Amino acid sequence: MAAPSPCLRRNILFPLRDANLEALLPLRRSLKQGIPNETFGTSSKQDFNQGNTVVGGFFSGMNRDINNTYFENRLHSSAFITGADFEHGWDDRSWIVSGTASISSVFGTKDAITRTQNAPQRYYQRVDSEGLSVDTNKTSLSGLASELSLQKASGEHWTWSVTGSVVTPGYETNDIGFQNRADYRAISTGIQYQENDPKFFQFYELWSYTTHAWNFDNDLISRGYNAGGYFQFRNLWSFNINSNANFDTISDRVTRGGPTYKIPGSWNFNFNVNTNRSKTFAGGFGQFHRTDREGEFDHYYWFDISYRPTTFIQITVEPQLGLENNVDQFIKTVAYDDMSTDANNTYGRRYIFSDIRQTNLSTEIRLNWTFNTKMSLQTYVRPFIASGKFSNLKEFNNPGGFGFDEYGNDKGTVTRNADGSVTIDPDQTSEGQNPFEIESWRLDFNRRALQGNAVFRWEYRPGSTFSLVWQQQRNDFSRNGEFNFGDSVNGLKDAQPTNIFLIKFSYWFGS
Repeated sequence: MAAPSPCLRRNILFPLRDANLEALLPLRRSLKQGIPNETFGTSSKQDFNQGNTVVGGFFSGMNRDINNTYFENRLHSSAFITGADFEHGWDDRSWIVSGTASISSVFGTKDAITRTQNAPQRYYQRVDSEGLSVDTNKTSLSGLASELSLQKASGEHWTWSVTGSVVTPGYETNDIGFQNRADYRAISTGIQYQENDPKFFQFYELWSYTTHAWNFDNDLISRGYNAGGYFQFRNLWSFNINSNANFDTISDRVTRGGPTYKIPGSWNFNFNVNTNRSKTFAGGFGQFHRTDREGEFDHYYWFDISYRPTTFIQITVEPQLGLENNVDQFIKTVAYDDMSTDANNTYGRRYIFSDIRQTNLSTEIRLNWTFNTKMSLQTYVRPFIASGKFSNLKEFNNPGGFGFDEYGNDKGTVTRNADGSVTIDPDQTSEGQNPFEIESWRLDFNRRALQGNAVFRWEYRPGSTFSLVWQQQRNDFSRNGEFNFGDSVNGLKDAQPTNIFLIKFSYWFGS
């Protein structure tokens, strides 16, 4: 099993509040009516020098007819990306140099482009940025992305690579593809050593990687070093180990457009052990651990058991447990009522954080049954339960660094209300800020979910198939924040299921 996915953050675990429903009515109407989209694109490649050199180009675009709709000031009316790439290999392609460059452009109303500037991919509104600012009159946004790489791609033992990449702040491709960040310049290196005929193993590989990245304000946003290895024994058992060291960096994302924030250095370690997968009984187990200098940690544990009583049936069970403690969970921002020295220090706003302890438990169960060469059944079920407990509400006090004032200890008072919300009086005076509220939906949570499906497939004639699919999903949510396995299981059983049934026919007209 691979290392666990990132921890579940609060903003993806709670449902929409009833208060938002009225605002969503125009959205629902627009969705029912549909959004006319026109997407188009083309690409081409040409090889030279007996295939050792390849040059290509690509273009993709999208147009939306959203005038006078709910989406006019929220989505782009059009988006385009064009670019070129190349690859050249020599010495039997043991050496390869490659690169790509593309230009993106998006168009829309002033409000739509302003939203794009303020989006999490770039945060043009960052209060301490030296080079970025929001232009509310713009009706378009453009950017550039490029990458150049040199590789020692093959060899008896050693391979390595060096890659440099640049993405300008205005680069935007989410209308056509997926992009989680712009505004960075990065260089990464990697080196690998492999031994195909070792004395004590059947095969092993060692590696090391480094990454350094900066935004266009020259803040160091990533600095990490990785080392690991994979070993396969002669009995086909395998073992891999991986470690990372991340040094202090600057985050321009944590405060959601506020001042930069120092990410404390951390290290993580994970390993996996797997038995011979060809045996009737097989399995494996692994761990992932991360900790940093401020006391944060992520601990994940998993194992899997596979049972193959015949060549036609396989049953697999894969449970995973995650324990997390974070000391800098972002909550919200609050504007100062009156400017003060503290207000000037944080650009006129309070950035509210908290500690959070999370527990995640999930299990994947699979049954694959091949009845014969033409008929099979595949089933999958994944129950998932999670809880998050918030504590130590505090405000950020050190732009460009790491530091907080805890409410109720370093300053102000904290009052927990009957409805689960929290009232904070940050100053206990008439100056600076009146008391403000942190809504209950931002705090403690319990989430239960179940996903499952079954797929029956029958190839009733060569190339022609019949498929029957059943999908079920259950979701349950509460706000206790304490992890209780029994209550979570009961809540999941009582949750209202959503069932989907699908039938698919395909017919092959060929000979």
